Amino acid sequence: MGKKSHRVSKKSNRMKDIKRKISDANALKNPFQDLSPMLVRMNVPLSSGESVNENEIAKEIDAQVQFHHSPLPAPLHDACLQLFQTNMTDMYKSSSWGLDMKEKENEFQHPDARFLILTPTVEYDSHQQQQQLTSNSKATNKVLAFAHFRFEIDDEDDPLCAIAYLYELQVDSSARRAGIGRRLTSIVELIAKMVHMKMVRLTVFKSNLSAMHFYTNKMKYSIDDISPSNYEDNVDVDYEILCKSLQPKI
Repeated sequence: MGKKSHRVSKKSNRMKDIKRKISDANALKNPFQDLSPMLVRMNVPLSSGESVNENEIAKEIDAQVQFHHSPLPAPLHDACLQLFQTNMTDMYKSSSWGLDMKEKENEFQHPDARFLILTPTVEYDSHQQQQQLTSNSKATNKVLAFAHFRFEIDDEDDPLCAIAYLYELQVDSSARRAGIGRRLTSIVELIAKMVHMKMVRLTVFKSNLSAMHFYTNKMKYSIDDISPSNYEDNVDVDYEILCKSLQPKI
């Protein structure tokens, strides 16, 4: 009985420590104060989706990453939700999950939701690729990309550590292949490390080959031990859980 009580006490203390770390992480108001300004500011090449003459100079727009707590301001919330719907509707509808936009909206409004949102610093016309050099609210409400993440317990039943879970990473079609996904993911990892999370975890559809390549090859994520593909009874599950340790390599 004494040994069992000791194990229960140890697990309880570990859970308290994990919850404290998550609470401290959620209290973070401005993670950018400890990051280089160059990391959250970037020039984004814009694409209209049409073929571009090889001699034509690429149009670029100045953009900046913003950190937000839930709830998002209504214009940003709607813009992020619309970007998700544009990018992911077909993939969700063809998956075992199906598409439930109300559920996705509830995820965005969860009190622990945190966001990195890339917006232009000036208004621009995405079709004509013309910049209007006057900053205004229309510019800051145009979402070029966003990441939605939370600080969570790695396993409710057998908790070992506090982690960051990357729920969404979405990039507008006009701003792809410019390193934005890599930049936002790296910032999520830096913030997670800053608040003592042990790893970043995320979920990817197996059919999303470009996302699987991005995370496993470019960002060096690997299939998590808890991913369904590691269990014989779940070989037909249509998603993988990936992870990346933030622990220093020995």
